[in-house]
Amino acid sequence: MHRSIFSHSVYSVFTSKNTAAILMFLMISIAAAAGDPLQAQPGEVLVLDHSGEVLHMVAMFSPDGGEIDRFKSFPLQVRSGPGRSDRILQRVLVPFSSTISEGTYGLSFFSQEGDLLEEREVKITGRRFRRETIPLSYSLTELRSSKDPKKYQESIEIQEIYASFNPQKVLGSMSLNYPLPPKESGSYRVTSEYGDRRIYSYSDESTARSIHSGIDLAAPIGTPVLAVEAGQIVLAGDRIISGNSVVIEHIPGVYSIYFHLDGLDAEQGNRVQASQQIVTVGMTGLATVPHLHYEVRVNGIAVDPVMLSNVKPANR
Repeated sequence: MHRSIFSHSVYSVFTSKNTAAILMFLMISIAAAAGDPLQAQPGEVLVLDHSGEVLHMVAMFSPDGGEIDRFKSFPLQVRSGPGRSDRILQRVLVPFSSTISEGTYGLSFFSQEGDLLEEREVKITGRRFRRETIPLSYSLTELRSSKDPKKYQESIEIQEIYASFNPQKVLGSMSLNYPLPPKESGSYRVTSEYGDRRIYSYSDESTARSIHSGIDLAAPIGTPVLAVEAGQIVLAGDRIISGNSVVIEHIPGVYSIYFHLDGLDAEQGNRVQASQQIVTVGMTGLATVPHLHYEVRVNGIAVDPVMLSNVKPANR
């Protein structure tokens, strides 16, 4: 068995054993032999690093062998310490959506020239998601069910942003902060979780199904919303469903998303720093109560923000 030329890690969160039960961000190194499958669950991000400039892309294959996605690499400078030269790693981020099925998936590593460098396997374990029913008023029913072509155009435009990948645009990191300021009484209440299987109950008694792609944090209108990491604002505008909306790019393919905002003081193109106030909580678009919808996309796929940040869920 040959030695793997790649290092692997998973971004995840665990609950501490102390009385505060603090949720911490941890990057868990995986010391797996080359022949052993890696492990992940829906909502996680697998980080694949290669020392050098060889790795270009990782292709992922379903358990039955069909190719389902490709993820490009980007260069990452790593400081080696005093008196030593900095290193350049090639990093690939492999996200797993909330809808991915259990099973063993294949990963193939390719160079710029298309040469196969290595093959690995990743075992996706099961994860249970909550189900919730959301009753909508007549006006919100009309908002969500209308066939307004502008909604379709807005959806296309934001998906194009999520799919954008500039390998030279390393503005921040994957260690994301909390999107709301500290609260004296504890943590903000999470009213909807990542991956929730939703049923919208319309005012005419019909229904529609959806999957929640982020988390909802209940907070009063006007509560400051903070950039979770350094980056650049790539979208700031009023959208039909998400209301006043902001999207920030942090590293290639990694975006944080903030929906249903009260105002739009943020300007597209501006650079922001970690924990800088960018906007405020609101109740715009398809929102039944004041809250922040906070979401993270990695290479176009919505992943679990709780696994990437210090978000501490409170009782509903």
